Amino acid sequence: MTPLWKPLGFQRESPLMNLDAPCCPRPLKSGWPVLAKSGRPGGFTLIELLVVIAIVAILASLILGGLAQAKEQTRTLRCLNNLKQLQLAWHLYAVDNEDFFPGNDHWGSTLKDLVWAPGTMLFETDLIPSGFEQAVTNKMLLMSRLPGSIGPYAGSAEIYHCPNDKSYIILGGVKVPRIRSYKANQFVGSAGGGQALNNVATNRYVFKTTQFTGLSPSDTFILIDGHESSMGDSQFQPPTFDQFALNLFGFSTLPGARHRGSGTMSFGDGHVEKHRWKEKSTIIPVTRITYYIADVGPSRDVRWLAEHATCKIK
Repeated sequence: MTPLWKPLGFQRESPLMNLDAPCCPRPLKSGWPVLAKSGRPGGFTLIELLVVIAIVAILASLILGGLAQAKEQTRTLRCLNNLKQLQLAWHLYAVDNEDFFPGNDHWGSTLKDLVWAPGTMLFETDLIPSGFEQAVTNKMLLMSRLPGSIGPYAGSAEIYHCPNDKSYIILGGVKVPRIRSYKANQFVGSAGGGQALNNVATNRYVFKTTQFTGLSPSDTFILIDGHESSMGDSQFQPPTFDQFALNLFGFSTLPGARHRGSGTMSFGDGHVEKHRWKEKSTIIPVTRITYYIADVGPSRDVRWLAEHATCKIK
């Protein structure tokens, strides 16, 4: 009697169902064979892995370098914006004071002083007179209505500080950031009369907006990013034509170079710019001791500062 069913295991209609058939590529619907697996083990070889690591490292360095450059550009733009706002405050002061510029005397010398930014930026390593510590960290002093100050026009004490300025003073064992990074051209600004003016016979001073005689406001810097080790009070003493006559090339006040070898400054017509220094001798390392005079020898940067600070009286 014939059985009504047959076990599936005994069906041999297709060779694909034959477990004892030799291994060989079987045709696909497209007609192309499936390639047999090679005997090579899976994963990367050591050389391939090293190549991949090297490529990843190169890409990471490019990305990180781009991010660092973008961050620096952002900090430079913030610094230039600070100077723009300070220059506007400088102008508004003149509008309200019969065209006279804010004060640019040395701070703390006499009761007649006119100072655009009261205070002095020193280190605890300097010989600081008693009570001067507050002049380094007190933002309210910058914003005060002391004679000659632009504080009431500035709006915020934060704009007095460059984001790349990392200087500090240690008070009571604590690092406290200093609050000002900018100084003003010695030859521009009002004077209270209590201090003698230097080189007044040979270098032109500008006390009012209408006194740019022999000078172009667009070529005369007003505010400048100062060097951390040469900050002190808010007056910047640029090189003068007198010292060139004596064949002396140096800085009485050091300019800042914390924007990758460049400084920032504002000008008499209100514009701001970043200026790249030409000489390596201008880019002086920061020390936590205040000093001013630096003899750097013949220098294009020394002459450029003198030519953009004042003009020689003929």
